[in-house]
Amino acid sequence: MLHGYDQIGMHFRMLSDRIRMDTFQRAIFNVVKPGDVVCDFGTGSGVLAMLACRAGASKVYAIDRSNFIKTAAELCRANGFEDRISFLRTDARTADLPEAVDVLISEWLGNAAWEENMLPPLIGLRDRVLKPEGLMLPGIVRIMAAPVRTSDRFEQITFFSESICDLDFQGLANPSAQERFWAHIKPEELIGEPQLVTEMDMRTVSNGSLAETISLQFSEQGLCHGIALWFDAEVSPGVNLPTGPHAARTHWRQVVFPIGPRAIEVLPGHQMEVKISAHGAGTDVEWSWSIGVKTDITQGFQYTFSSS
Repeated sequence: MLHGYDQIGMHFRMLSDRIRMDTFQRAIFNVVKPGDVVCDFGTGSGVLAMLACRAGASKVYAIDRSNFIKTAAELCRANGFEDRISFLRTDARTADLPEAVDVLISEWLGNAAWEENMLPPLIGLRDRVLKPEGLMLPGIVRIMAAPVRTSDRFEQITFFSESICDLDFQGLANPSAQERFWAHIKPEELIGEPQLVTEMDMRTVSNGSLAETISLQFSEQGLCHGIALWFDAEVSPGVNLPTGPHAARTHWRQVVFPIGPRAIEVLPGHQMEVKISAHGAGTDVEWSWSIGVKTDITQGFQYTFSSS
């Protein structure tokens, strides 16, 4: 049975995302210079490695642990780059290269960046193979957050609060509220201005996990169902890739963390304090979130959960 990046469907979603492909192509041509030695971590179909060759790279080391790397090598030969790309099926945590590289390319970004847990091995690989003056692509990654109302996507949680065949299924409402979900949030579903959670300079970032506390303010009256996270990347200087609700839609979605088993009513000026963390758990990520809302000087609401 095929899994994840061994599946053609996964590569279809990424390669058919024109915003993704156009952005990375522009960034690669902006950064890679003739004669550069390049490493492409998580090469997948090999498309970024081949684009690096087109930009002038004299040598590209393409790393992936998926069986799909065999197909990538065939695509490389079909496009005439077999003399410049070396495909290495290995784990980036232990991979080493015969020479240092000028540019380290990696489309490691999952939903909200952290999904897929590729950042920790990328940091280790960077420290082993990138020249002191070398460049990372993407260069800057920012994580953003905003409070949201998503009643239609919240339906699973509220569904279990009602009786089914005159039977009580309330016991499934709480577990449903303890699961993050993915969605393309509409701009009108934001009920507060997006705020920066953290900014990572990929040349210097040393922590492959997330642990931040932020304060969000509501700008509208209505129900709040949770918070949404997404990333905005500066792939290379002047070449940006936003993936938030106001950006053109890509295959990336926003990650929504429910506020609890029931939405709460908020007013403009109410504050939300969010503590959120993400830590690697094998090939997945374990998220923890704590959401506190102060609705007036006497009332408050707090919800905390950890999920893998």
